[in-house]
Amino acid sequence: MSTTSQPGGLGFAAAKASPSVTLLAKDEHAVPELLEAVTPFGKLQIERASNLNQRADGYRPSFLECSVEDLEQIIAGLREAGACFAAWLRPVTADQLLDRLAAFADMLQVAAPSEAGIDLFVEAMGDFPGNLLARAARSVARTHKFSRLPLPADFLKAVEGELAWIKGRQAWVRTLQGKFENAHSDRTIRRLPL
Repeated sequence: MSTTSQPGGLGFAAAKASPSVTLLAKDEHAVPELLEAVTPFGKLQIERASNLNQRADGYRPSFLECSVEDLEQIIAGLREAGACFAAWLRPVTADQLLDRLAAFADMLQVAAPSEAGIDLFVEAMGDFPGNLLARAARSVARTHKFSRLPLPADFLKAVEGELAWIKGRQAWVRTLQGKFENAHSDRTIRRLPL
């Protein structure tokens, strides 16, 4: 494997198939707005962390050889990216749901649900990401065939690929962050005078 250098002076062994290639790569379920929301610093640190996580010698991950300062920079970028993913997964508000339900009731020319029906709909959609609601509503509006209001399952089905894409990337960033924080703690403890 060849050794290259990233900005910040950190050398690492470049892996043949790095997870970073697919971590933020666009595919059919990628959410471009989320990719744009992750800062260049966060993207760079995700790429550095992913590459360093590769086992350069087949035995030890390269990040075990990083300086404390490099580890701190990578951890800061991973935290920033993780916060971005978490913000994208923030649950929808009841007002957002009510606005979409009213729009669908108007479009389909059906009566709005009763208060109990609205409460049940809001409860069922309680953990649905607010940032994906507009995307789900557009998809449901294009494909909905019945003269009834769409159900929560219709909205979930419309963006299940995107939701899995976001959660998968978020889980990978969390995993990397945990590994680098553990390495940082270990390195910091080693530097303490005895």
